[in-house]
Amino acid sequence: MRLGRAFVGNRFVMLLAVVMSGCGFFDPNHIEPGLDPQAQTLGMGPSFEEVSQKVLGPSCVECHSSYSNYRVVRADLNQIMESIREGRMPKRAPALEGASLALLEEWVGNGAPQFTRNDPPSDDAPKPVELAPNYQSVALNIFGARCTTCHSPTGRVDFLDFSTRLSVMQNASEMFDFENPEQSYMLEVIQDPLEPMPPLDSGIPQLTEEEIAVLQEWIRLGLP
Repeated sequence: MRLGRAFVGNRFVMLLAVVMSGCGFFDPNHIEPGLDPQAQTLGMGPSFEEVSQKVLGPSCVECHSSYSNYRVVRADLNQIMESIREGRMPKRAPALEGASLALLEEWVGNGAPQFTRNDPPSDDAPKPVELAPNYQSVALNIFGARCTTCHSPTGRVDFLDFSTRLSVMQNASEMFDFENPEQSYMLEVIQDPLEPMPPLDSGIPQLTEEEIAVLQEWIRLGLP
């Protein structure tokens, strides 16, 4: 009799589990409608997109165009916050205060996430900048994606800073050959057959042929 009751009880539990799983209760891959899957692993609060639109875009990107790239901002975050708190940035916009500063501080306090549950559905996300031989595109698609994890004030090395246009221009004579762009030191290092950049063990993808061609054309045009 007890075995019969246990059997019925177990069948009931299994049936309940199936029903609840169908509703998303036990499904680890269940995605709430309208949310980016990456956002669901994080909490509420401002995301990089919101901070970029309300703070970095209006106040920082005019001088630091690469600050529209999350990886660049994340790599430089300590320096950015120190400069803002000490009143050294922004230089060409009003000092950050009130709601703008509070939003930025909240974002940093939450760990500076790229995505949160407050993000709009992924279909509404801004489109990436097209790969082209101009600084904004090169900074976002090449420097920000491939270089600034190491080559920035808060990176792993203390030379050849790629985090801002100013720092790139300061190293231009060392990195670029404007008469023979294909012989530029930067391109030679990127395409080194034995020790290319980014390093093979860095986990960062190597530049594609298209990216190298765009970088070479950007150098040929004089770094517009």
